[in-house]
Amino acid sequence: MKNQAGFTMIEVIVTLVLVGIVALMGGMAIVQVTQGYIFTKDNAELTQKAQLATSRITKEIVEMTGISADATASTLPLKNNIRNVTIGLNAGSIKIAPDGTALNSGDILVDNVHAFTLTYYSKDNAGNWVANTSWSTASDIRNLIAVDISMQLPRTGGGYLTFQNRISPRNNKNQGGTVPTTPPPTAPSYGFGCFVATAAYGAPDHPMVMLLRDFRDRYLLTWTGGRWLAKQYYTHGPAAADVIRNRPVAMWAVRCLLAPLAALTFCLIYAPLAIPFLAVISLILTGALFSAGRRRQIKLPFLRFMNQRGSVLIGLIGTMVVMGVLGAAMLPILSASSMNQAFADQGRKTYFLAESGFRYAASQFLNVGTEAAKETALTNLNNKTCNLSGNGGSFTIGVYPYWSKTSSVSGGTTLSTTIAGTNPSSTTPAKRNTSSGGYLRIGSDFYSFTNDSGSTGTTAVYTGLSPAMASVPATPVDVLPVVLPAGTQTVTNGGNLTLSATGAGAFPVFNGNFKLNGGGMVYSYEKRSGNTLINITLADSTKTWSNFTVTSGAITDAATTKIVLDKYLQISSTGALGNNSREILYNVPVGWMAGGGEFQKKNHLDKMDNAAGWFNASGQAMGTHAVTGGAMQVSSVINPTTSGSGLVDFIAGLFGWGDNGLWGFIGFNWGNTETNLAQAWHDAGGCLSYDLQVKMNNTLQYFMTGIAFRMRNNNGTQADNTLDLYTYGVSVVRQRETRSRVRVVGIYGSWSNWDFNDDINPDLRPFTAVGVNVTSSHTIQTADWWFGTQIEARYHAPVILLWQRTGPPVGLGSFKKLAYRTITAADGLTTGSGTSLVLKPWVTLMVRLIEGYELPFNTGLVDAAGKHLKYGDIITNGTKSARIIGTPIMTTAWGGNNTTAGAGTLILTNVSGAFANGDNLYLEGGTTAYARASGGQAAAKKNYIMVYYSSTAASGTANTIQADNNRLANPRYTTQTQANWPPDDWTERTAANDYFSLIGGTTAAVRWTNLDTTADSQGYSASFVDALSTTDFYNAVIRTDALVSPAWSSTSTPANFNTPGDGVALVTSSSAPNTANTTFYDDFAIQLDMKAGTGFLPPIQQ
Repeated sequence: MKNQAGFTMIEVIVTLVLVGIVALMGGMAIVQVTQGYIFTKDNAELTQKAQLATSRITKEIVEMTGISADATASTLPLKNNIRNVTIGLNAGSIKIAPDGTALNSGDILVDNVHAFTLTYYSKDNAGNWVANTSWSTASDIRNLIAVDISMQLPRTGGGYLTFQNRISPRNNKNQGGTVPTTPPPTAPSYGFGCFVATAAYGAPDHPMVMLLRDFRDRYLLTWTGGRWLAKQYYTHGPAAADVIRNRPVAMWAVRCLLAPLAALTFCLIYAPLAIPFLAVISLILTGALFSAGRRRQIKLPFLRFMNQRGSVLIGLIGTMVVMGVLGAAMLPILSASSMNQAFADQGRKTYFLAESGFRYAASQFLNVGTEAAKETALTNLNNKTCNLSGNGGSFTIGVYPYWSKTSSVSGGTTLSTTIAGTNPSSTTPAKRNTSSGGYLRIGSDFYSFTNDSGSTGTTAVYTGLSPAMASVPATPVDVLPVVLPAGTQTVTNGGNLTLSATGAGAFPVFNGNFKLNGGGMVYSYEKRSGNTLINITLADSTKTWSNFTVTSGAITDAATTKIVLDKYLQISSTGALGNNSREILYNVPVGWMAGGGEFQKKNHLDKMDNAAGWFNASGQAMGTHAVTGGAMQVSSVINPTTSGSGLVDFIAGLFGWGDNGLWGFIGFNWGNTETNLAQAWHDAGGCLSYDLQVKMNNTLQYFMTGIAFRMRNNNGTQADNTLDLYTYGVSVVRQRETRSRVRVVGIYGSWSNWDFNDDINPDLRPFTAVGVNVTSSHTIQTADWWFGTQIEARYHAPVILLWQRTGPPVGLGSFKKLAYRTITAADGLTTGSGTSLVLKPWVTLMVRLIEGYELPFNTGLVDAAGKHLKYGDIITNGTKSARIIGTPIMTTAWGGNNTTAGAGTLILTNVSGAFANGDNLYLEGGTTAYARASGGQAAAKKNYIMVYYSSTAASGTANTIQADNNRLANPRYTTQTQANWPPDDWTERTAANDYFSLIGGTTAAVRWTNLDTTADSQGYSASFVDALSTTDFYNAVIRTDALVSPAWSSTSTPANFNTPGDGVALVTSSSAPNTANTTFYDDFAIQLDMKAGTGFLPPIQQ
């Protein structure tokens, strides 16, 4: 056609039709986009409401110090430093009400709530997390690990949005726990963030990031290929994000690349019809380009297209529609991006910077060794500013100690002291007030003073000191605040204590710890309100509370109760970023990390998941040991004369055991755990005490399995055959006897005599005579008809055996049975009878080894509050002092309150000076004698051994008697992170901790059957410690002077422990393991006392 006019009219008509179609589709797409925008906007408002409510609830729980009433699954009445509030669900709204206001009259945090749930987490005795739907005021708030909150709000268009959070209280003195077995409540997903997009947009809550995350959850994770893509992204995304983060050019480049993807994602989620609309537009534009190009042969097709007026019109219309759709789609995203500043606010960052300052101060204080070094660390921390790299902000630390050190005295009545920081006067954040006088403990003596005038920033000056002080000690001593009670009062757990007004302002307002008369138990109070200490509890929640009585009077009166503040700090940490800053005050008791006293228990539990905790490499063990099925299997035992690569040094002496039975040894590598025996020995002043336990499974009828302890080599050499290994052991043992006869052509010969056939060393067989206490016999090997040998076996009664190997410093030693006890059916350790009798699977043997110096005592006081001497107490007399290790072993029972009837034996460690006969025994810092030495302190340390047993099933009904066969089940540990143990002090026994039976006590069937009190070749002997015949410790505590720990002096270090040292091993004998691989061990555990460095105890945050 030469004339194109008609064709142009056709183009116009077609264009109008296409524009109509486009308008129709575009209108529908715009409607969907608008609906998506409204949906997103409503959900954003819903999320903002929930976030505001969650933030307020989180803040209240973080700062809570306790609860004012029982908490339920929907209501939490909590208290903090300044007020009490109740948070809960009421009439479809979550409300907060101050104390005295009913919840239905409280302020609304969020309304239109479909559901609101609170879950409370605590720890059980094994350290595992337990979920609770309520929390009682009777429960120790320090055991509250975390609180889960969950709320459901109805969403636009139906359904509900669920918002969840897990909050750890900051101010309830919780010291943490193991990782919970239940994960925090989050929806199943590949993670909350989008690494690359988060790095590009600067915040995980940016709308672009949230949009991409919705696309992932709605589309990618619903099919296999999408999940694979998501997995690859989460594998490689973090590395890419690190390249982008904090680089503006890279961030903008990635934003540009993500913009089309975000627009397409938005359309897919909120306006799916926009996608075919855009596709039609693309087809129209593409068709127009091709049509123009085909009608005119021009080398530049896009120029020909520009010359077609109708095509230009279509292109313009299409372009405008496309841009309109994209603009509508991007509107809510671009407009919402202004919220990014709200999510990445600097105020929150300054809070975290201030938190970092406190953590830094705590670690600096903890990780220096001596007291002087710690005070130097405080001085260096005071007013220190730390700047984070990359302009990440800074924190500044202020230190306000409540104690000082003596410096000088003037005229006997003006004492100058130095402070490792800034004096916490009334003009500082600490606001301590001692201007009107008060009381002090200087060293171990008590004084009064009239005012603190003359004090400066790093110096505290006390004037009007009484009594006068002639001079300060050559070595500076601690100066601690003291207050007196307002009257005679008995304080109960969680109760209050009213103080005399004089000097009460010297005590901190929040979270103080104190001791009575400067020694003994450490108590904690929640806050001081005027002259009253509120909510008094034990600082160490693992201890047992006893009510105590305080007596008022003059500071010079010995009967007056002096309430001495333990070392205490207020730490000010100010976080700063840009022009924003935030100060947080931390009220911090300073003490041993155990929370009262300078010792704490260190525990190690090996569930035998692997052999990492054992010396099991070539040359490190004797016999063959391998971890299989969650247990240590002994598959062979050997005669120690067997040649090989040799053993590691600490059990090389086993070669001295040659031709003394078959043995398997595998040593415990305690150097790789927190239960460091060398450090524990050093901490206790050269006395090493520990508890051991292990579960055993023996499937044959005869056996010898158990634990070796106090292992060390003598001074001999293997080349001279004078090297030997000396040790104690506790084992379950059952002997075997056999006899045989020959069969030839069906005819049997005579039986041989019965004889022992178990490869147990003869000196360790409890029954030395053949045929004593044996079962009937059974055939263990039949004889062939033509020719063969028939063997019969019979077995002695099983026993628990305590044994030793000792000898000369150079030369070979010998075995000795110290004591044994016959196992009966009542013990619950065996199953079957006669020749079918075997140990039940996974019975537990436990040994408690105490080392120390004996001190007999009488006139043992039980005071008005029921307190008497017990495990862990520090006793003094003048310059003499010692720590009680183990429970006092009584020969006369403690009497009632205000009596002095108790008598018995104390075992002491950390001895400084020797107590003499007639010395009064005072608690550290006290002036009341709690006992009197009825003999001189032993000159040499000795071992004191107790043996326990248990089984996986309960036996009888648990009670408070240790030396009987009623106890709780002690199953294999699967989820537990700590083993069960008997209490350290006998007075702390309860039915809830009755997991073990102690060999000893009032029942003859439970006591040791035999004790060998004869001396060994070196003159060492064993005997029972005298105990009241009506107590658990009667014939229970075996005293022996062999194999004590290395000698110690004030100049010793843990390195001096290595020779001769102390080894622990699993020890197996008898030929049973070589027969059928029948011996297994599991759940080996050890616990001991160790000093931890002084550090910051759980603070209260302001």
